[in-house]
Amino acid sequence: MTKRGGRDQVTDKAKRAQSKTAKSRVRGVAAGETQHFLKFINEEIPANVQLKGISEAPDLTYKIDHIYGFAGDRSKSCLSFGKDNNEIVFMAAAIGVVQDLQTNTQKFFGGLEKDKMQKKYENHWPVHQDDIADLAVCHEQRNIVATGEVGKKSTIHIWDTNTMESLGAFNLGAEARGVTAISISPCARYVCCVDNSNDHNLTIYNINRKKLLIQVSAGSDAITELQWSKKVDDLRFCAVTSRSLQFWNPADSSKKLFKNGSFGPKFTQTKFLCAAFDENGVCYSGGENGAVHCWDQRGELKLVLKAHLGACTAIAASEGMLISTGKDFKLTVHSASQGQFEYLR
Repeated sequence: MTKRGGRDQVTDKAKRAQSKTAKSRVRGVAAGETQHFLKFINEEIPANVQLKGISEAPDLTYKIDHIYGFAGDRSKSCLSFGKDNNEIVFMAAAIGVVQDLQTNTQKFFGGLEKDKMQKKYENHWPVHQDDIADLAVCHEQRNIVATGEVGKKSTIHIWDTNTMESLGAFNLGAEARGVTAISISPCARYVCCVDNSNDHNLTIYNINRKKLLIQVSAGSDAITELQWSKKVDDLRFCAVTSRSLQFWNPADSSKKLFKNGSFGPKFTQTKFLCAAFDENGVCYSGGENGAVHCWDQRGELKLVLKAHLGACTAIAASEGMLISTGKDFKLTVHSASQGQFEYLR
């Protein structure tokens, strides 16, 4: 009994010590002692206070000179050539950057100054107000760029690298939780994007008319990439999801907006990581199995080219050349002409 009583006394002392320590920790902030000045930081200066000749804040602002580094950890669509091979376009935080590779000078879309009392997200703000998550450059008019941001507004801006001015903007709202993929049609009339909501809503916006045309759920699977067809007057585009390849056609008279790519009985299904169209409207996709898949205009798989020992992570098709790279750290080049393919290197 004596030992137990001694233990109880030691326990009571420890509890009192802990309670005293907790009270001392809470005292400063909770009682408003250490941050008391924050209550008055935005209040008017009392009349009896002399400012010694200083009547207002200095008329100063900032100007961005150069941005080092870029946001390459969020999306594969973060760096592209601009209107020629001497110009690159990328994003850093909430700013779109155009850099001349010869002079090493930069131009910026964004970075406007806000007053101290302004909200973080203002309505109709002319540039991005949160970090850019994805970037796309128009295939035909390479001075036209679309960028989409994360955050409460999830705003998409379309802008011109020649003037660095906005051509149009629209926001997806708080439920979107950011943009996961974005693309511009080769005719530079439409922007397509997908948000990060549970429904993965797909939106098509008309740049010239500044009007939303379509906003519809793309299904339960996350979409990581969007690619428009490069064929003239072809409005088809594909969406790379976590489990399939979707082929969309907003101009389809049957009103069936999209269908999943069909493997048919000859080919084994795989997960896709990337996709690209050529000038003839043929779609190519890179698979986790290391192969390049060739699709016809009906969304049916016609041919599989073994290209890599690891997953095929990036692909490009242009002017009769099909280029891919993969986790085997190799770059593979095929010639592509009227359905005939030849391995070059």
